[in-house]
Amino acid sequence: MMTKTEELGIDEKFIDSIVDEVLRSKDLGVQEISEGYVSDPNLKKEISKLKAKIVALENKLGNYANNYKISTVEIDRQMTEQREDLVNELEKQVVELRGQIEDLRTAMVRLGSEVRRIKDSFSPSR
Repeated sequence: MMTKTEELGIDEKFIDSIVDEVLRSKDLGVQEISEGYVSDPNLKKEISKLKAKIVALENKLGNYANNYKISTVEIDRQMTEQREDLVNELEKQVVELRGQIEDLRTAMVRLGSEVRRIKDSFSPSR
């Protein structure tokens, strides 16, 4: 089975030179190929199809890039929001734990005082 280039009688080196010219394009867009290169209408038709495909691929790539940017911004926003929620929750827990620690200190002081009082009540007077 023959490839399109073989069917049309296109020289592979010619195709390589066109590809090189497109790749060297400064703006990475579809580069116009001068009419001097191609006189065969079938080749012009194929080149037009390829140009259209390149434009479509560039547009698709641009859309993917935009969607990626939008997604990363949204993910970053969600992560920041979740981080803030976690920080707020942790701050609440720290305040609660500090209160519990203070309550434990107070209870330990009372318990120590009560133990001394009980101890003093059982020991003979000095």
